[in-house]
Amino acid sequence: MESKDKSGDLGAGHLTKLWIEMGASSNWLGSAWAALCGAVASGQMGLKAQSLLLLFVVLFLVDPILGGIWKLVLGTSWFTPIAGGHLSKGEIPLTSLPYTSPGSPGGRASGWLAGILAWWQRDFMPRVGTEFLSLILTLVVATTLASLLGRWVALLTLVAFFLIAVALFSSRQRGAISFSLRAILELGLPWLIGHLALGSLNWESAAFAIAYTMAYYARFVLSDGRWKTATRLLNSSQIVAVALLVMVKAPILAGIAGLLLLPQWLLQPFLWRGEAERWYLQRSQPWLMASMLTAVLAIGIAK
Repeated sequence: MESKDKSGDLGAGHLTKLWIEMGASSNWLGSAWAALCGAVASGQMGLKAQSLLLLFVVLFLVDPILGGIWKLVLGTSWFTPIAGGHLSKGEIPLTSLPYTSPGSPGGRASGWLAGILAWWQRDFMPRVGTEFLSLILTLVVATTLASLLGRWVALLTLVAFFLIAVALFSSRQRGAISFSLRAILELGLPWLIGHLALGSLNWESAAFAIAYTMAYYARFVLSDGRWKTATRLLNSSQIVAVALLVMVKAPILAGIAGLLLLPQWLLQPFLWRGEAERWYLQRSQPWLMASMLTAVLAIGIAK
């Protein structure tokens, strides 16, 4: 979901535009996979039409919709109209209402409001107007879908909105997006949304969500070039997942998850050569995804 029109021309037959596009990246580990794992962990997944429809709505919500909001918010220069625009102090009041004579409180308030409207039409709408209207539409769609999936999903969607806003302001101050916020928004919350859309949450699913969110966070750390810290986090988070599988009395699946960690260990020495982060992330991704699915099968089948 991306806005292409930078001219702000809203008179071409469309008030706003909504793009839903398939990602061309080879990175399949993300919100949709996390939501699928959460749904399987609920133990309520089946081949019935109702379950499949719920799953489709969940995947649509967490990937193109919430992911589109994330991309639209972080990919638009929202602060440019504020930095480059100005409010005219001498704007003519909107109407000649009572108590709006020049110099009166009502007159000053009316002039201030006229200045705001002039700035909106002159600076804001021509620069980010299309993006703003697309964002409003997408927020409405996200809220509607979340409300259909239940109150807990609606609450988590509001939490996602809040965290996206935090990411926007923090990225403006720090010049970079927080890796921890990205991991929570792209994996942790979608996992919980997928689970709560189909059933009540249990501690096992929440624990696995935390463990694999940490592993997902480690992948961002690795892409930042800090491979020693990243490999420690990747290994320890998946070892915790194996331990959790033992705790839930799934020793066979725990052994499988341990075996899925082995290829990732064998690939890690190549990181010592430098500039192999992207190479490692692409080749270790299927093993991590399989580990996630193995973990949720343990608690999903048990139900």
